[in-house]
Amino acid sequence: MTRRVDFGLTANDYATHRAGFPPSLYLRLARRGIDVAGARVIDLGTGTGTLARGFATRGSRVIGVDPSPNMLAQARRLAAGESLDVRFVDGRAEAT
Repeated sequence: MTRRVDFGLTANDYATHRAGFPPSLYLRLARRGIDVAGARVIDLGTGTGTLARGFATRGSRVIGVDPSPNMLAQARRLAAGESLDVRFVDGRAEAT
């Protein structure tokens, strides 16, 4: 029996309580020669868009992909609240 997990049931909790990634993550990427400014980034399994928003804040052009409409709704709300231009689409990583 295969159970499908629906993280969308907890989308409000993720949006409210999940801390974003620290600025040091992006500094470490830069130190390794990964310049995100102007880069095109796809965030698979974006959830509430934590990484997508972090990359967009640093100048990336970002698409966030997630199969949960509830997660995507929260991601869109959070990105709009930060005036970030991130495209969020409904989809599964396996189908990209």
